[in-house]
Order: sequence, then C-alpha cells, then structure tokens
Amino acid sequence: MAEEGPDAVTLRFYSGPRRLQPGGTVLFRFGLMATPVKKLDPAHWNWRYWHAHSPVEEVARGGANIINIHHGNDSTLHQLIPS
Repeated sequence: MAEEGPDAVTLRFYSGPRRLQPGGTVLFRFGLMATPVKKLDPAHWNWRYWHAHSPVEEVARGGANIINIHHGNDSTLHQLIPS
C-alpha cells in the first residue's frame, strides 16, 4: 500500500506469475471493507497491557503501563459484579 496524498491511497496486489494470450483477461474478485477511523494517539505504540490481577509493582517490572481487570477473574476486586 502506498499513500498518494492526504485523501487517496493506491493498493497494489500481486497474485504470482502468469501468462496471458494477447487480448486475454484476468478477473480478480476481492472485497474491501473500509471503516471509519480516527488518528491514533502517538503514545498508543507505547501502551503495554497486563491481563492479570497482580500488584502494581509486579506489573511495572513486567513493562506494562495499562492493567485490564476482567470481571470474572477475581471476585474480591468486583464484589458487585456477578461472575
């Protein structure tokens, strides 16, 4: 994929070597699913997730800076949420 400008993108696909007779055609069927996106926070690439209930010090030593707390993993953390 090569960006051509602020509002255009060119996609180039390669399907392997092939031979065509003069006047021959090849039909490529594919789908593109464009979704609306917003620019990512540049700090996004520095986000490191931790998916377990652990002391904050252990999480930091592991290199994570975001802790995901899953509602079904530890009922002491979320006594009001049924697991």
